[in-house]
Amino acid sequence: MRGLEVGSGTGRRAIEMAKYLSAGEVLGIDCSPDLLSVAEQASNQEGISNAKFARVDVSSLAQVRALGKFDFAHVRLVVQHLHD
Repeated sequence: MRGLEVGSGTGRRAIEMAKYLSAGEVLGIDCSPDLLSVAEQASNQEGISNAKFARVDVSSLAQVRALGKFDFAHVRLVVQHLHD
């Protein structure tokens, strides 16, 4: 199973989801390299190898499509940051 977290920030939710998907993978995406760095560090410190993080502009459909297919997506507190 493959999951996507949009607006991952510090990766807290992606890491927690990855713990439950031991046979799967969770990809957390965000536009902030600083937050993604925090997420990667937290994932490494907790020994979570199936949580990955990438810098992606969610307003670019081409960038999101390039990530491939997912079985589920989690989006929280993102829409208010997108431009019309």
